[in-house]
Amino acid sequence: MGELSPRSPGHNESVSHPQSSILLILVFAFGILAFHLLVNAFGGYGIFRDEFYYIACSKRLALGYVDQPPLAMFLLAAGRWLFGESQFGIRVLPAFAHALTVILGGLIAQRLGGRKTAVALTCLAVSLAPIIIGHAGIFQMNAFSHVFWSLSGYFLVLIIDRSRPALWILLGLVMARREPWNIIRRSIHCRV
Repeated sequence: MGELSPRSPGHNESVSHPQSSILLILVFAFGILAFHLLVNAFGGYGIFRDEFYYIACSKRLALGYVDQPPLAMFLLAAGRWLFGESQFGIRVLPAFAHALTVILGGLIAQRLGGRKTAVALTCLAVSLAPIIIGHAGIFQMNAFSHVFWSLSGYFLVLIIDRSRPALWILLGLVMARREPWNIIRRSIHCRV
């Protein structure tokens, strides 16, 4: 009597069959990645003016910039090295960032107890959010900010769900992504 049957209202299919939710999340993530890669491969607008500045910064890497975090320029340098200096090569990493944001959104919905429908709606909403599509359509730091904020939210859900205080350190590291000196400061604050 105490057990739930597979069709009972209290049965959570995302907990009993997480593989189906993970597969659903990956379908949405690969779909948005394919969308961005196709648009970047066949889009005719060319490189955005700010991207020229970021390319120049990525050719002269430093640990501190006045107007952007250094991680973004290191990512652009790695992207240019891996995929070339074409419009497609420059915009591959923001496309992956959007796909990763979709994955994190789906994982958060699943972790909060959402069934496949809730996970699918979350992935759909993150995939089709105009602000995220716009930010991931060109190389800019905002595309990566969505990933870090989503990762912060995921760690927060894990902290609440698992009651593991050690995850506060990871949350502090993710939140301090912009300035390297903040990593130490925020990690110390999380421990206190």
